[in-house]
Amino acid sequence: MSLENLASIIVRGGWPASIGIDGDIKYRFAKEYVKSLIHEDVRKINGIERNPEKMQNILRSLARNITTQVSNYTIEGDIKNSFADDISRPTLIDYLNTLEKLFVIEDVNATNLNFRSKYALRTKPKKYFVDPSIATAILDMKPNDLINDLNTFGFMFESLCIRDLKIYMQSYDGNISFYRDEKDFEVDAIIRTNNGMWGAIEIKLGAGYIDSAANNLLKFKDKVDVEKCGEPAFLAVLTGTDYSYGVYVVSIGTLKN
Repeated sequence: MSLENLASIIVRGGWPASIGIDGDIKYRFAKEYVKSLIHEDVRKINGIERNPEKMQNILRSLARNITTQVSNYTIEGDIKNSFADDISRPTLIDYLNTLEKLFVIEDVNATNLNFRSKYALRTKPKKYFVDPSIATAILDMKPNDLINDLNTFGFMFESLCIRDLKIYMQSYDGNISFYRDEKDFEVDAIIRTNNGMWGAIEIKLGAGYIDSAANNLLKFKDKVDVEKCGEPAFLAVLTGTDYSYGVYVVSIGTLKN
């Protein structure tokens, strides 16, 4: 898959009605969903009146901090600095809970594998939108905007990969987590099935990072107590490029195969 294809798929999202449609109209579904979410859907939860502008600002902050262990304190500061809008902690928590109830955002937890490493883990969950197109719609990003901002493109690509991995793992009754320690050593996705088998995945948009990602996975394996957890079923780099080889390097376009 080319970068242009990936950018288009991220902005289009996985909305069933948008798949197979030609032209820019396929990008409208996510935008219309966000508009309905802000102005209609959030008011239906518990019958509480919520401020559309505050909800929009929270969504923008979440989109800017996508795939990170963003804290409530960070979101509050982001809203105050970027939008000149103060928000109380109880209001923020209520709005975040509302987004979770509406299945707009979901957490990916830190892994519970056993480790030999002496470093403490950072256990705060990462927040993801259930579809990356929600984030690009909130930020009003088009495919060319992602192409011209590869840093943001990388975060959105990770969000796309986590979405697909979560969907595929439902067939195996498994779960997805991540690893990050106090030294900021990180692995993007740890897959574990209900019978205890596990694998580790690094997510990299471009081929230039594959070698370092593969080395990262090997270092991660050394941190795991394999006597308690077993050897990994696989170590893989999930990438946007169109080839797979490996320490498995798997294109997002061939993931389910």
